[in-house]
Amino acid sequence: MEEKKLPKLPDFDNQEMSDKAIDYMIKKSIERTKEEKPNLQEHVQKIQNSRGAGLESAIMTEQVIKAILIYMGLKEDKILSLTYGGKINELIKILEKNLEKDGWRDETIKNLRRIKGLRNIYAHVPGDYESGILRLDPSENYYKKAEEEFRSKSLEEMNEIFEDLEKDIMKRTMEILKKLAPIREKEKIKSH
Repeated sequence: MEEKKLPKLPDFDNQEMSDKAIDYMIKKSIERTKEEKPNLQEHVQKIQNSRGAGLESAIMTEQVIKAILIYMGLKEDKILSLTYGGKINELIKILEKNLEKDGWRDETIKNLRRIKGLRNIYAHVPGDYESGILRLDPSENYYKKAEEEFRSKSLEEMNEIFEDLEKDIMKRTMEILKKLAPIREKEKIKSH
């Protein structure tokens, strides 16, 4: 059965013709999208799942960082007003101020900055649905200079990096507390 051709511009006073024209355009758009981007639905689902897992990991690390900031004397209302990146920046300031520069401190700060950048990418960069590659959009306008390393990576690579960084940061938070606790306790004694 041959499809009936509809006029290019329907008579919008005729609701039935308008509805048919709109239904036809939607049907054709869906068919064209399926033809041009056969993996779109699968890619969208995988990107959504990755975003969810990544952001959940970020929430866990954020809670630990928040606890460290409170312990180090930052006011809770100030901390609550900070973004994820703001909390990390505050922790970095504390580390730079209180710990001697060494390989461990530098690596910790580097990984804090990396996880902050990666979390922002997961939260704000759209999927790349044009290339057929399962990744987030590699357009340079979505990435800060410090995030360049992530720009053209596949979603699988980024997920692995995020998972490794999250594990590293969670492990380092215990070490951060061990290193900062004596400093903070001396500060408390001095202030009394």
